[in-house]
Amino acid sequence: MKALSNFDKGGTSVISASNFADVMGVSKATLTRWEESGKYVPKVNSKGEKFFYIEDLKDVAEIKEMMLSDWASQEMVRPKQRYTSIELFAGAGGLALGLEQAGFEHLLLNEVDRDACATLRQNRQYWNVVENDVRALSLKDYAGKVDLITGGFPCQAFSYAGKQ
Repeated sequence: MKALSNFDKGGTSVISASNFADVMGVSKATLTRWEESGKYVPKVNSKGEKFFYIEDLKDVAEIKEMMLSDWASQEMVRPKQRYTSIELFAGAGGLALGLEQAGFEHLLLNEVDRDACATLRQNRQYWNVVENDVRALSLKDYAGKVDLITGGFPCQAFSYAGKQ
């Protein structure tokens, strides 16, 4: 339960309501309906945060699968071959970091925002960061050399297109 569970003050393993909803593949609204119907009733800590004791969820198939999972061996999984990617609208690199952890080698990251590019360069000096409008970007040199092209979605509340 490494990434999804924590421990309460007594050392008992717990999972946040938000993480539980994610594990179950349901929305927070569905989790609230389950709570109201009594199907899964969370505890509430002193900060008002909802959580569940793992022990109380041990018969839930998705939780049981995680409890029986061999996390150490899963973390050792590595790609059988090298995969490459290009990321457009890279922002500060959240998606790029995840893909890097999944084994992708970034051939190019494109971003128009100067500060975001500075963050990318600071965090990964070896990344090929191209600071430019995507409309001026040529990918001809990468034809046949890239496995995945991604495009980051703008954070609506903060993007140039949003209300800011």
